[in-house]
Amino acid sequence: MMTLGITGRSGCGKSTVTAVFAARGIPLADADQLSREILLPGSPLLPQLAERFGADIIKEDGTLDRRLLADRAFATPEGKAALDALTHPEIVRRIRAAKQAAQQAGAKLFVLDGAVIIGTAAEAECDKLCVVTAPFEVSVALIASHGIPSPEMAGTDGSQRVAHGGPGRHLG
Repeated sequence: MMTLGITGRSGCGKSTVTAVFAARGIPLADADQLSREILLPGSPLLPQLAERFGADIIKEDGTLDRRLLADRAFATPEGKAALDALTHPEIVRRIRAAKQAAQQAGAKLFVLDGAVIIGTAAEAECDKLCVVTAPFEVSVALIASHGIPSPEMAGTDGSQRVAHGGPGRHLG
């Protein structure tokens, strides 16, 4: 079975490309979705993240304050490395489980959708890569159409997220 990684910066149209494969019954994993699933309330990763980045990243209702975590994790290369070290193993484990299920079902192709695959542990899971691109202005418009508030796109932080596919190099 061949694994095709579909990657590109935020707002470039990866989901549109991935939807073409999904419509044809091709099994896939969405690294962005997996990264959200592993951080749901009750996840064993939450206490580890709170220990490293501060207890206040966990809200009173047990959910993760993703913005606060991102602000702290992406503030330094060491913070980003710590976040990756905590989250990437579980994301890759889930990618491998999805690939194994697809292979056992007889799939000839498996698709991995991830904002940043290159330079992460997920790259080794891919046989081929497809990089989806779009002009910067199109990316910003697409992100805005998905309901991301304009402050997200303003300033250096927002520009970096679009220009580089996210803050730093990450899965999902």
